[in-house]
Amino acid sequence: MVASGLACGIEELGEPEPRAPATPPPGSPVALHGRLHVEGLQLTDEHGEAVRLRGVSDQGIQWFPFGTCITDASLDFLAAPEGMAIDVLRVPVYVEEGGYLDDPRGMAAAALEMIDHAIARGLYVIVDWHVTSFDPNDRLDEAKEFFRYFGATYAGHPNVLYEIANEPSGVGWSRIAAYADALIPSLRMHDPLAPIIVGTPDDSGELADVADAPLTGANAANVLYTFHFYAASMELGQIVPYLDRIPIFVTEWGAASYDGDSPDDYEKSALFVAALDGPAQRVSFVGWSFTDDRESSAMLLPGTCATEEDAGGPWTMESLSVSGQFMRAQLVSP
Repeated sequence: MVASGLACGIEELGEPEPRAPATPPPGSPVALHGRLHVEGLQLTDEHGEAVRLRGVSDQGIQWFPFGTCITDASLDFLAAPEGMAIDVLRVPVYVEEGGYLDDPRGMAAAALEMIDHAIARGLYVIVDWHVTSFDPNDRLDEAKEFFRYFGATYAGHPNVLYEIANEPSGVGWSRIAAYADALIPSLRMHDPLAPIIVGTPDDSGELADVADAPLTGANAANVLYTFHFYAASMELGQIVPYLDRIPIFVTEWGAASYDGDSPDDYEKSALFVAALDGPAQRVSFVGWSFTDDRESSAMLLPGTCATEEDAGGPWTMESLSVSGQFMRAQLVSP
């Protein structure tokens, strides 16, 4: 399927303004772990130690830009050990659905704002090209431009990871692999060191074909593969057999169903999180989503996020939904 929307060329984003890497605050995740890279199956830190990042995702910056659910005050709560204790924030830049294709410059600016505030707190950040329900090859040129811009902006920052196709749908692994093979060298020209997370078939829920034919050569270096888990709709067998075969990063998960809503399965969710801390690899994960949306997967109670009329909050445990309380327990556990 060819997605609708504006085509984007270099003129849409212009020349990036590279950010100079800043010293992360003492005790922050980046201060502790530094530059990340993939060794074998495992995401590791600059000391060669296994790393299991844990964090949360925004739900889309066209709906929840910086200053709504992700704010200075909420980032303080998210980063604090007595708050949500996150290591990583995921910033989803939707390609469609009122996102990048409709307003490349506006969405890039919104992403930069959220990323910069997270970096200032020494958090890791996943810059997510949020593909939904189309073949990512259909927007390869736009993806190259997007990652040219962000790769050049944040080159040299140990904070940034790149997720190059959130949820490819209706397309097999061979096509996704072809997209990755075309995009990764382009991104590496601008940021050669950042870990890259590659989407997988069936809305990033099918790993069998990936494990049978992972990327090869230079494009396989410093790469992980996306998996998304929604406990009410999925089974542990969709990930467990592959934990000793390919490096995985769970960039979305929740106790809810595929559509982000109830019924929620917290028992299966707990088993899922336990499986991610296994002998083959300690798998990083990002919970969906840190918003006050009506979906049961939203971690905040309705009315928590800021509006033009209201500053939002309070950014405390009292504002967490049932989903948010459960997610916090997974984030702060040893």
